[in-house]
Amino acid sequence: MKIPVLIGCGILLAGLASGPSVAGGEPTVMTVPEILQVQHALRGQLDAPAGPYAHVDKGALQQIETAQDRVFHLLDGVSSLDQLNDQQKVELTNSLQLIRTT
Repeated sequence: MKIPVLIGCGILLAGLASGPSVAGGEPTVMTVPEILQVQHALRGQLDAPAGPYAHVDKGALQQIETAQDRVFHLLDGVSSLDQLNDQQKVELTNSLQLIRTT
């Protein structure tokens, strides 16, 4: 992989892992435990029969859950994003982006 692509992936990963900006301040980068907490909370909402995502197409829900499974697998036993290699960071970025856009 070329250096500019890796830099771009790193920037994208940082952006995806960041939380909302605080009133004009810098966004905060989420930690692995925070990412997992958000994804587990979302999974609970996705699985609730009368929850906020009950109206979402079953195919879209499956797509989100598959991407979440990849996130859970990539972050299993990981305490810092720095522990991931470049390919894993790209996979994590792609999975998180898919979850957000779906």
